[in-house]
Amino acid sequence: MICIGAVIVRSVLLVVFLAVTGSCNGKADGGPAATIPPPPTTTSAPADPYAVPAVIDEAYVNRVLAALDKVDGDATRSVVSAGQVGPQAGEILRAIYNDPQYVQELEGLVKTDLSRLIVPPGNLKRTVNRLVEASANCLRAEVSIDYSQVAKSPPPRPADEVNSLTLRPTQPGADPRNLNPTPWSISDAQVLKVGQAPKPEDQCAA
Repeated sequence: MICIGAVIVRSVLLVVFLAVTGSCNGKADGGPAATIPPPPTTTSAPADPYAVPAVIDEAYVNRVLAALDKVDGDATRSVVSAGQVGPQAGEILRAIYNDPQYVQELEGLVKTDLSRLIVPPGNLKRTVNRLVEASANCLRAEVSIDYSQVAKSPPPRPADEVNSLTLRPTQPGADPRNLNPTPWSISDAQVLKVGQAPKPEDQCAA
């Protein structure tokens, strides 16, 4: 009786074990295997490449200038496509040029000899040579300008001249269509002799 009892006990334990493990696997009573849901996925928005960083360096300013040059090129391409400077070109320029530079850029586009442009024109390329001033409210840099993707015969670069750019936050209401992906617009662009300082009002300290 002791041996038979032990066999019975072991059999009962085996049945209980199989029942329990079968339930854990979702197979009790012939049911389907349980599925474990995947962990929830989280998505985060990519960082804004044009957000003003705590430390502004040349790489950041070059990134901003590349975006502005793309919008500037869109204005030129709209003129070449239409054969004249229309409202669209003015709207595009307004998105990246603050007053008073906007008026100068628009007048310069009106005077452009379209026959000298590549069809379709690419973008000019402004690259920082020296970052002169940098804050959350103003950027000033000496830049080189490459017109090779825009003009058939790019203008020469005099060795005794530098291109000075001043960028400030885009004026309110200037870009209702959000054509400018950056918070900056060019408020001054001029050619200076080497060593010449821009006018006081065109410096960030103004």
